[in-house]
Formats: sequence, structure tokens, C-alpha cells
Amino acid sequence: MEQSKTIDRKLGEKMASMSETALANRVSCVSMTILVSVICVAYILEVVKGNRSLPYVLVTIALSYIPVICSWCLYHRSREDNKIKYTTMYGFLILYTFLLFTAQNDLVFTYAIPALIVATLYIF
Repeated sequence: MEQSKTIDRKLGEKMASMSETALANRVSCVSMTILVSVICVAYILEVVKGNRSLPYVLVTIALSYIPVICSWCLYHRSREDNKIKYTTMYGFLILYTFLLFTAQNDLVFTYAIPALIVATLYIF
């Protein structure tokens, strides 16, 4: 129990020492990584079920992870870089546009909801 409190305290101190921009960039990178990972897993399952072709899913994976990898590289270079928000958001916009135009169901629009929540980090 004491070890858990020590880890929580260290994490809290680390987060408190970060600027708002650096913290927003970190949360954005982590959130977008989780979001595109879930989308990619869903499309891989579509291949397994036979609903999508492998080349289509490979394009989807590439469009998903290229902006995320670029964002993480920018984050590790400079945590307060403003380019991170543009890379994550415009990268997701390109992926989202591709998925909307190639959608086979009407629920693809819901992919934008978590991305819009992440975008609110940069409003203030």
C-alpha cells in the first residue's frame, strides 16, 4: 500500500512540474494512440470476418499510425511544441475523411467524438 502511495506521489509531482502545453500534448498523444489503436483493431477484426480486404486495412493502419508516430517524435523532441496539436488533429482528420468516404455503415461518424474531446485540450 505504501509503495502505491509513493508511485502516485511521484507521478503527481511529475505532472505538476509540466507546463499546461506539455501536459495537453502528452494527453493528446496518449489519447490519439488509444483511439487509433481501437480503430485499427476493429478493422483487423473486419478482415478476419471477411468484410474488408487486407490492403484496405493496411492503408487504414498506415493513415492511423503515421500521424501518431510523428506526434510522439515531436513530443520527445520538444514537449511544448505547437506542431503536436496540428499533427494529431490534422492527421486524424485525414484518417477520418478516408474512413467516411469508404464506410460501409452509418456509425463511422462516432469516431470523431473522442477526437473532438481531445481537441478541447487546446482551447484554453
